[in-house]
Amino acid sequence: MPTVRIEPDGFSIQVASGDSLISAVERAGVIVDTPCGGRGGCTKCTVRIVAGDLAPSEACRQAFDAGKIAAGWRLACQVRVTADLTVEVPAAARVRGERIVAAGAAESRSLDPLVFGTVVEAGVPSLEDQRADLERLLAAGGAGLAGLAPELGFLRDLPRALRAEGGRTAVVARRAWSGGCGRLISVAPASRAPRVLGAAFDLGTTTAVGELWDLASGRRLGVASRTNPQREYGADVISRAEHAAGSPGGLRDLQRLAAGCLDEILAECLRSAGCRSADVHDLVVAGNTVMQHLLLGVTPEHIAMSPFAPAFAAARSVPAAEVLITAAPGARLSVLPAVSGYVGGDIVAGLLATGLLDGADDASGPVLFIDIGTNGEMVLVAGGQATACSTAAGPAFEGARISHGCRAMSGAVEEVRFDGTDLVCLTIDGAAPLGICGTGLIDAAAELVRTGLADETGRLLEPGELPAGTPAALAGRVRLGQDGPEVLLGAGREIPLTGRDLRELQLAKAAVRAGAETLLAEAGLAAGDLARVLLAGAFGSYIDPANALAIGLLPAVPVERVAFGGNTSAAGARLALLDRAQRERAAELARSVRYLELSGRPDFQERFAEAMFFPGAASG
Repeated sequence: MPTVRIEPDGFSIQVASGDSLISAVERAGVIVDTPCGGRGGCTKCTVRIVAGDLAPSEACRQAFDAGKIAAGWRLACQVRVTADLTVEVPAAARVRGERIVAAGAAESRSLDPLVFGTVVEAGVPSLEDQRADLERLLAAGGAGLAGLAPELGFLRDLPRALRAEGGRTAVVARRAWSGGCGRLISVAPASRAPRVLGAAFDLGTTTAVGELWDLASGRRLGVASRTNPQREYGADVISRAEHAAGSPGGLRDLQRLAAGCLDEILAECLRSAGCRSADVHDLVVAGNTVMQHLLLGVTPEHIAMSPFAPAFAAARSVPAAEVLITAAPGARLSVLPAVSGYVGGDIVAGLLATGLLDGADDASGPVLFIDIGTNGEMVLVAGGQATACSTAAGPAFEGARISHGCRAMSGAVEEVRFDGTDLVCLTIDGAAPLGICGTGLIDAAAELVRTGLADETGRLLEPGELPAGTPAALAGRVRLGQDGPEVLLGAGREIPLTGRDLRELQLAKAAVRAGAETLLAEAGLAAGDLARVLLAGAFGSYIDPANALAIGLLPAVPVERVAFGGNTSAAGARLALLDRAQRERAAELARSVRYLELSGRPDFQERFAEAMFFPGAASG
């Protein structure tokens, strides 16, 4: 296996031949900025090869002149590792540290946040001019402050702030928008003007990610993530909704866990940036409908039962303090609008970030957008129209209900490859194997079917049933366990994969595939009509597309039509934070998407049964 050395960090990691360079770098713990979703369009993942040979792709040749190509500059998302390399990852390519809003999902979008700061030369009262302080300030502020109503704390601070420096005051205000009225948030003498910061969050069922931004300059100041602590009440949203409804104090506990998680992320970002929570004036959250309900302390119990109606779907804006988030006085937290009980603000954020309904993809053909997690939420965009559905994929993709399953953490088997004689199993960070996560499970299933260790029904073969010519090293991984045949994964064969594990995977992948096929049928389309299948989310970003096709997780398209969107939920939340027009656009998107309810549809059940089978290796 090739070894990739990362500079200037000075550490190395082994990867499978053919892995993308960006995947190798990120597995080593260096997070590279890919706002375009790894499509080679933003050039933010520019790295330099300082030792070893790595041929440039066509996208690299378009991005760099001959001199830079000769000097080793490459787009990490567009090249694959085939031999030992040493690669320099410049500070400008890394997520950590300050970032400029300039590319990818934010490219060509303006920096026009809802919350802004301004210095007003208001003067001070006199016997000749006895106007009230607020009148004086609003008049001096002109159109920028027109129509904005003061918070009570603003009025309390205004007299002293106005007179401290001869009427020169620093004002922080929130513009009006369809989700809330405009407000005057805080006021101080101009010399003590606060920084105007904001935070954008992706609140997922499994993990949460947050970013801290300077709203005046459009610079990213920090990023952090956490495992969602609500997992102790269940790996899926149904379990949490039931806990919220059925346990005394359950809703309160889940609300506090969600808020505490975001609060910790924000605090970490503030520490790394050397900033204060008192400077954070705006927060935007994208999450599925249940997560957004729980964050606001609104019961999601009716989402978990027919007819699956949420308490609210439109964007909501509430005082940050009311949901236990530590921020500036007057700061507000907003959740993005949802389409339905099971197509939430995270999917709307994804549509916002990808621009799939902005008309750019009409000429290329239909696009299927899929966010794969404990639920498989997807949107088919064709002819400028969008239809969405959600399927209960279950937690198998998160490693749950798998005998030795685990989340994507250090030591998780994340890649499985057959090298002609044996299975090569790679773990996150190259650590000793602890279990297998969702991407490794998909790889393993694909290789077992390809090598004949499992048949198309998902049945694992016993040692005496293996195909003639099975390499001895591969055959040595098969044994009979207490519940039937098992395949031992890991370099030391530490991780047994059972027939029941494969069945859990089949149930999850069949739900996603059946949902996709139902959307296509509803639109009168076939898989071959799709111009792209766009995978979103942290899990989707690490799936091997050939193996996803091989096990029948995705509609049968050529592998080159499968693309990765990255964390589009976080990207959409970021856009809404940085540009108020994007909040309005999010509301338009949520209203425009047609929701297709799959429960009770016989055609979905039929497709689900068909999708349980493994079709074999992908031809694309």
